[in-house]
Amino acid sequence: MAHKTYPELANLSTRLQELETQGYTVFPDYLDRDTTAAVRAHIDDLVGPIASGDHNAARHVLRHPIQGAIMSRLVNNPATLELAATLIGSHELRMREPLCYHASSTNRTDRPRYVYFTSFYHPSAARLIELIHRTKYRDNFPDSLRQGLPLELQSLLD
Repeated sequence: MAHKTYPELANLSTRLQELETQGYTVFPDYLDRDTTAAVRAHIDDLVGPIASGDHNAARHVLRHPIQGAIMSRLVNNPATLELAATLIGSHELRMREPLCYHASSTNRTDRPRYVYFTSFYHPSAARLIELIHRTKYRDNFPDSLRQGLPLELQSLLD
């Protein structure tokens, strides 16, 4: 599948196969360098410096949801929204969760590593919506997320 608007989404079937076989996939240049640097700086401010010099040790710190303006910047990424719409088959989306793992697996470098994860669903997913409401799963989204989204994207949080 070729994507003229978002070239990073090209070869989506290959990416999905990688996801199936190895559990992850990489979209090179998915986020621009400025956004990537802003995410790193923001998460470093939240979690503080690496306390151990042992780079073989895994550092699993879940930040859900991420506080601050960076979250709305990430959610408002057109490539992310287009990827979600492509995978779900509709531009009618709701966001289930945005979160960030800080160095989610063993990192053998001297720099932190990050994984940003966003999950969307279609508003017709009645069982999922019932679960989300029953467990109050999305109740802790920060006000900065809704306030930072343009009006046309605020329905993602409904």
